[in-house]
Amino acid sequence: MSDMMTLVPLDDEKAHEPPRPLMRELPPADPFPVDALGDVLAAAAHAIHDRVQAPLAICGQSVLAAATLAVQGHADVELPTGHAKPVAEYYVTVAASGERKSASDNEAIWPIRKREKALRELRDAKLQDYINDRDAWQAARNAAKKEWKGDRDATKAALDALGPPPVPPLEPLLTCPEPTYEGLCKLFAAGQPSLGIFTTEGGQFIGGHGMSEDNKLKTASGLSDLWDGNPIRRVRSGDGTTMLPGRRLSAHLMAQPGVADILFRDSLLADQGLLSRLLVTAPDSIAGTRRWHEQRPETDRDLKRYGARMLDILETPLPLAQGKHNELDAHSLPLTPEARRLWVAFVDHVEEAIAPSGTLEPVKGIANKLPEHAARLAAVLALVN
Repeated sequence: MSDMMTLVPLDDEKAHEPPRPLMRELPPADPFPVDALGDVLAAAAHAIHDRVQAPLAICGQSVLAAATLAVQGHADVELPTGHAKPVAEYYVTVAASGERKSASDNEAIWPIRKREKALRELRDAKLQDYINDRDAWQAARNAAKKEWKGDRDATKAALDALGPPPVPPLEPLLTCPEPTYEGLCKLFAAGQPSLGIFTTEGGQFIGGHGMSEDNKLKTASGLSDLWDGNPIRRVRSGDGTTMLPGRRLSAHLMAQPGVADILFRDSLLADQGLLSRLLVTAPDSIAGTRRWHEQRPETDRDLKRYGARMLDILETPLPLAQGKHNELDAHSLPLTPEARRLWVAFVDHVEEAIAPSGTLEPVKGIANKLPEHAARLAAVLALVN
């Protein structure tokens, strides 16, 4: 039949070709600049790598995130623009199961866990005294109102003499794995002014209630505001008005590639700006190369020195606003003349790279924030040292 198309058989090679992946294979990861972390943190990262044999990038990211949480309440970095910015950062580590993410992070955050234990013991020791003081204050207030009933001036004078109600001891948490934004705000109101979202199971947060379809825009906006250093402002019919300045938040989410992909390919989070506030490392696997070896003699020494330095920072009283018990008044940390020169040159370099057809034009969202990220990281390292 002349009007029918002739079917052309495929050659054997094409007929048996497997499906091609929808995404191209990623190139090898760039090396993590561990040696730029300074004497204490770089040595600790190498020591963790020696002890648990996780990829060095994971070890470096873990100690950097822990250090950021430790120092973020003490100072803000002053940019050449005149703006003071928090040194807080949001880190994400992407690696498959079996890459020893948890083991690495446990070695890095044990000083934070030790400090949380000390804060919990301090809170428990003060709790009964606070309860008794609160009840005594309330009883005295009721008695004063009863005694001077009908005499407004005398009642007010008696209540003024009692003073404000006693302040409860602060909640001892420094980290939480999967908070909702509302829960985070309540913890900031009743707890420490410097907190971290830290989890070795990033799916708890990425797939949690706070990042559900109904809540993720609210959560992302709130986290972006905290990264920027803005006060928490909330007005709710049930909770009333909440104004919480002087709070700092860092994060370190460790996640498997498939879980992290849910976060990174979310166009809403990209448009909102949260993704440009993330510092991500995704090292190549070293599984199959981790032969047994005895630890280096300096590994234990370097980890103890790191732990002592972190505890020294964590136990240093935070600078607080006058008359406040959990509102930070962080010091301003300016750039040195040499750091300022480097920073300005980097700003100009990035600006050229985000121009149309520039090397960073496809990722100009995060590229625009790279100079600020750099200043924050420099401040973290300076404060640790």
